[in-house]
This record gives sequence, structure tokens and C-alpha cells, in this order.
Amino acid sequence: GSSSTRTGGGGGGGESDVARGSLQEALATLRANLPPAAILVGQNINKDVEWLGLVEGEDYAMQVDLAALLKVWNPRFGKHTYFGQDHYAAAWLGAE
Repeated sequence: GSSSTRTGGGGGGGESDVARGSLQEALATLRANLPPAAILVGQNINKDVEWLGLVEGEDYAMQVDLAALLKVWNPRFGKHTYFGQDHYAAAWLGAE
């Protein structure tokens, strides 16, 4: 049997401390290995950058938001449509 069991409802105090420590370690590792000249690329990347607490010009050089580049006007709904990266990859590679 296991000597470590979870009791009661909720997250358990120790678990959140471990998770928080792991996150802090991961962020420290990211910052230590992310070159200042890095260009971050992603879909709606600013949300990730904010969540990670990265600072442009300090932790990385710039970011490219694919959502801004890959939006398609949808006249039926009168707004832009955003597809997932898997859709664009499949379309560009001829898999769709």
C-alpha cells in the first residue's frame, strides 16, 4: 500500500505548495534558457506571455501572434474567424 493518501475535500495544502514550487522552478528554468534575442511565436501568444510574466525586451526580443496573421473575415457572421493551428498546418500541407 501507499503511505501517501489524500484525505478530505479540496486540493490539500501540501499539493498546492508542491505545484507552486514546480511552477516557480519551471519559470526560472525558462528564463535561464530563453535567449534575450528569442522571437516567441504562437496563437494569441500575448496571453501566454502575460501568464508567464515574461517581459518583452528583457526576457525575449519580440512576439509574433499567429491569430492576428491568420484571421479570416466571415461575411456571414460579420466578424473574423480564427482557426486552430492544426487546421492551418493541414491546409498548408495539403492534408485537408
